[in-house]
Amino acid sequence: MIWRVFFALQGLVLVHELGHLLVARLVRMPVEVVSLGMGPRLFGYRTLETDYRVSLLPVGGYVRVGAWSQEATSDTHALRRLTGLWRELLVLGAGPLASLTVPILLFLVAHAGATDLPAAEVGDVEPGLPAAGILAPGDIVLRVEGESVESYWDLERILAAPHTGVLAMDVLRDGRELPLRLPAYTGKVGVLPHASRPVIAVLGSESPAYRAGLRSADEIVAIGGRRIGRWSEVVTALVRSRGDAVQIAFLRPVPSESDPVFVTYEAHVAVLSSRVMTQALNRDYLFQPLELAQRTGIVRGDLLVERVSESGQAWAIGIRPGDILRSVCGVEVGTPAGFRRRLEALTDSCVLVVWRGDHTESFPLAKDLLVQGFGLDLRETRVASTRVRHVPSAVYVMSRAWRDALQSGHSSARAIIALLTGGSRDEKDLPLFKRIADSVRALGGTGEPGGQLRLYANLSAQLGLVNLLPLPMLDGGTILWSLWIRRKASRPGVGSERAKARWDRMGWLIFAVAFVLFALRG
Repeated sequence: MIWRVFFALQGLVLVHELGHLLVARLVRMPVEVVSLGMGPRLFGYRTLETDYRVSLLPVGGYVRVGAWSQEATSDTHALRRLTGLWRELLVLGAGPLASLTVPILLFLVAHAGATDLPAAEVGDVEPGLPAAGILAPGDIVLRVEGESVESYWDLERILAAPHTGVLAMDVLRDGRELPLRLPAYTGKVGVLPHASRPVIAVLGSESPAYRAGLRSADEIVAIGGRRIGRWSEVVTALVRSRGDAVQIAFLRPVPSESDPVFVTYEAHVAVLSSRVMTQALNRDYLFQPLELAQRTGIVRGDLLVERVSESGQAWAIGIRPGDILRSVCGVEVGTPAGFRRRLEALTDSCVLVVWRGDHTESFPLAKDLLVQGFGLDLRETRVASTRVRHVPSAVYVMSRAWRDALQSGHSSARAIIALLTGGSRDEKDLPLFKRIADSVRALGGTGEPGGQLRLYANLSAQLGLVNLLPLPMLDGGTILWSLWIRRKASRPGVGSERAKARWDRMGWLIFAVAFVLFALRG
C-alpha cells in the first residue's frame, strides 16, 4: 500500500510540474530544467532550450524557468520587465492549480464508474446519540428534508452537517414508509454504515445463555425458527420472546489444530430461558445493551476483546483477551465505534469496566490516554453493506465530483494544519512516520466509490495546498520572492542566482529543522 502511494505521489508531482511547464510554454518563458526528483542528474535528454531529467532523490521535482534564474545584470532586469510579473505568477500558480484540478478529474472518474453503491440503509445506531431510539438498524432512508437519498454516501453527507432545527426524513421500515423527525444536533448523529453479524459474547457461568450451552464467539443463525442475519435481529427476537423459553440455532467456530487460521463451524441447538422480564419492551431495547445482558447473559460479539498487545496500554492496565467491554467513565459501551469515541473524548481520569467471567473488573484510564496505541483488538463482526444498482447521470456525476473536490480541499487543509500544529490530542505523541502511514491507510479505506482514486485526489489536493505555503523552495515562497524582487529590482545584486540560492537554502534549513522537531516530538 505504502509503495503504491509513493509511486502515485510521484505521478502527482509530475502532473504538478507539467502545470508549470505548459503555462511557461504558453506565455513564452524559457524553461531551463524539468526534473522529476531532486539532487544530481541521473539521466534524461536535452533540447536546445530545456534539460528534461530524472534526478537522484526520488522525492518531489521542479521546473526551473530562466526568467528568474539569471545573474543580476541590466539585461536581467530588462528581461524581468519584459516577461512581466503577471507571467511569472501565472507560471508559479499553474503547478498548485494543476494539483487542485486533479481531484475534480479523479472524482469525475470515480462517480462515473460507480454503478454499484451501498444502499441508504442504517447498519447500526450508536446508543446515547441523537439517532438512538428514532432510527433503527435496517431502516432504509428514502428522503431527508425532501431531498432524495440514492446511496449511503448521500445519507452520510447530509447527516455529517450540523442541524440547528428538526430534521425530517422518510424511511422504509419492515415494508412500511414512516415519517421520522431527528432532533437538532451539532456533533455525531450516531448512524453507522455497517451492521454487525449475530456473533455473541456470553457472560459468566451463572448467566442464562451460558447455562443453555451458548459461548462467546458463537454465531446465531435462527431464533424460534426465524432466520437471523444481524445482531439487531437477535435483540428483536429475544425481546419478543418476553422471557419464554426459545430455541436458538447457532454455529460454533472450531480452529484447526494444524492451521490456526483455518476455522470450521459446528452446528448446535440450545434452549434459552431469559430471566423474568417484568416490564413491557419495545424497539428501544436495542439501545439498552446492559439490560439485555443482565436478563440473558448475551452481549454483542464485537465488544469481545480478541487480542491485546503486550506492548500496549490496555495490557499494562490489566485488560486481557476474553474480556467484554461494559462501560467507559460510567457510560455504557454500545458499539465499538462508541467505545473509541469515548476514549477519544476523555478529559479526565476515569475507569473502564469489563465483564470477566461471572463478575466485573474496573481499570483506570488516564486523561492523556493514547487511543491509537491502546493495543486492544475487538472481534470483527461487520456485515457487508447491501448494494444497489445505480446509473449516474451527467448532472449527478458533475455535482458529486465538485462537492467531493471541495470536501477534499477542506479536509486536506485541516490535515496540513493538524500536521503543522502537532495533530489532535490522541495522535500528537505518535511517531511522525506512523502518523503519516495511518493517515494514508485511513484515506484509502473509506469504502466509497473509487476508494483508491479518492486517496490520490486527497494527496493531490494536499500537494497543491502545501506548495502554496509562503516558504522558500515551495511555489508560495517563490511567488513571495518574485513579488519582493519586483519591488526591489532597482537595487544591484537583488534577484541574482546567488541570492535565490540563499533563499532556497533557507527553505531547506527550515524544512530540516521542522522535520527534526516533529521527529523528536514523536
